Parts: sequence; structure tokens; C-alpha cells
Amino acid sequence: MADGGVRVSVIYPALTATDLLQKAKEAEMPPPFRHMTPLSADDVAQAVVAAVPQESDG
Repeated sequence: MADGGVRVSVIYPALTATDLLQKAKEAEMPPPFRHMTPLSADDVAQAVVAAVPQESDG
């Protein structure tokens, strides 16, 4: 696919601090997630921007 100009990036932040997570109870979360520190939405956004190649006008 790269020969056709198609590139794929995957961002899998696992646990992100959003409004949905605020109401989640630790005991109700899947065991691997219970003791994780959530990433901020800004951290995830920065990862997405870093994954997308920037085109120059020149």
C-alpha cells in the first residue's frame, strides 16, 4: 500500500482522561486498567499530530 501513497498510523492511548472516565469506578474497570494513570486529551492530541506527516508548501 505504501507504493500507492497510503500510510496508516495507529494511536492506542489505552486510558484517556475524558468526561466518560470521570464517572467510571475503578472496581468496574477491566483489571489491566485499574491502576493506570490516564493520559490527558492534550497528550493524545499531540500524539495524533506527531503521527501525521506535515507537508511543506515549498
